[in-house]
Amino acid sequence: MRHISRIIVTPDMVRDVLEYNHETGVMTWKERPVSMFKNEDFQKIWNTRFAGNTVGTRHTNGYLKVTINYKQLFVHRVAFAHYYERWPDKEIDHINNIRDDNRIVNLREVTRTENLENQSLISPRNKSSGLLGVHWSDHVNNWVAHITTNKKIYHLGVFDDKYEAQKAYLSAKEKVHAGWMGGADCEGID
Repeated sequence: MRHISRIIVTPDMVRDVLEYNHETGVMTWKERPVSMFKNEDFQKIWNTRFAGNTVGTRHTNGYLKVTINYKQLFVHRVAFAHYYERWPDKEIDHINNIRDDNRIVNLREVTRTENLENQSLISPRNKSSGLLGVHWSDHVNNWVAHITTNKKIYHLGVFDDKYEAQKAYLSAKEKVHAGWMGGADCEGID
């Protein structure tokens, strides 16, 4: 009997069981041949229930997951493997920061640092402003902008307006974060 943890999901296996529309990012189950089942009855049951259905269950972190041969995988990594016929060596970044947008133009293979540099999630420190890189400081009674790069925090200034602080942050981010793929709109990205 095969040990389940030793089953390897290959890009070829992914292509055998899934259809991937790289323009929409939607992935669906393919109809499976009888050779993948114990008998025709199991094949018919599976194909009736799953073939043509969209894959992906939302994980608590917002990414979609799929199970192939008892292995849970992130759909964005599966999409990459399906399209490029190889598993990524690094992390997969959603360029627009929408975690279930798995169009191939929105996925890029990056280092951990580049992936973190493209973040648009607001840290607990920035909850007061609702803007990336900006927080209210009771100490100076104003908005403050900071940026972190190479594990160092840099103070960008004190501002009367939180949007001015964000402009300073975004300007610095474009200069020091090579992974940043940010948008032109200061408000809507955060």
